[in-house]
Amino acid sequence: MIGLADLRNVTVSVTDRCNLRCAWCFKSSGGSPASAGLAEDEVRRVIDRIKPFAHTVTFTGGEPFVRRDIMSLLGYAASSLPRVTVTTNGVMVQDHQIPLLASYRVVMSVSLDGGEEFHDRLRGEGTYQAALRVVEALVDAGVEVNLQTTISAANLGQVDYLLGLAQTLGVHGINFMRMRALGRGVKFRSLVMSSDQVEGLARRICQAQERSDGPRVVLKDPLINTIRPKMVRMAEDQPHAISGGCRAGISYVYVDTDGGVQPCPYLKLQVGHVLDDDLEALWLNSPVLLNLRRRSQYQKCEPCGFWPICRGCRADAYHATGSYLGPDPGCWR
Repeated sequence: MIGLADLRNVTVSVTDRCNLRCAWCFKSSGGSPASAGLAEDEVRRVIDRIKPFAHTVTFTGGEPFVRRDIMSLLGYAASSLPRVTVTTNGVMVQDHQIPLLASYRVVMSVSLDGGEEFHDRLRGEGTYQAALRVVEALVDAGVEVNLQTTISAANLGQVDYLLGLAQTLGVHGINFMRMRALGRGVKFRSLVMSSDQVEGLARRICQAQERSDGPRVVLKDPLINTIRPKMVRMAEDQPHAISGGCRAGISYVYVDTDGGVQPCPYLKLQVGHVLDDDLEALWLNSPVLLNLRRRSQYQKCEPCGFWPICRGCRADAYHATGSYLGPDPGCWR
């Protein structure tokens, strides 16, 4: 039985505005007009609402550092929750902000999608070097830094380069995730990875995870658990208990720029409003969130022995089939 104590991770989109206009941005950020997000006092109220139970809050966008009050918000969040993270393209992070980020113990997730030529083609000329400069300065200041990479068929061949770059930069970790044909990404539908490519990526990441030294390597994809021996054993030992996999509605919700609560950023099914509704009531009673926890509601995944540790990506299932309980097109099983 999942309760409020299980809601450990909340992501808050603090703006849709962005200094860049990345080619496959799932939110189409950087265009005009764009929502500036909740006011500072409203974001603080969100923090107040989640701090009794949440462990981690992540600020995302858009680009969080376009907000003039971003350091104030980070400071408030850091005084309220054990862990605060920010996803950023890195370009707007200023040198004078870095000591504060270190003192707040903020975890910085900086987007890097490949080598300089590929990254700049995707995000804009000069953005690769700008991001590297910021990453190096953050690492030197003792800030925990993770590289954040969106993978498609176009940059699948750059995984080894990125793993090596993470090692060279001395970052804490590197996170990979699938590119989704949402927002401006709809123009790149042909680059969405096939199930065979997802499997190949998962197996390569598993190999990288076997190293005991170097950065922590993560594939933010529930399907990888189906080939991780420890997770497979957990599914065998506890076949009816959720012990991993897609976090949407299990240990995580996303707060969109207007305050709407969704299971995840990519699954645009609003279940309520973070300021207008009782968050505990939403978490415990939302039909969408409840269905995500009920094995009997799933289609292809219901009979699968990996359901407790996987359940596939519910957003990809929704966009492929029209049902958030349908099959994940990336599943190779």
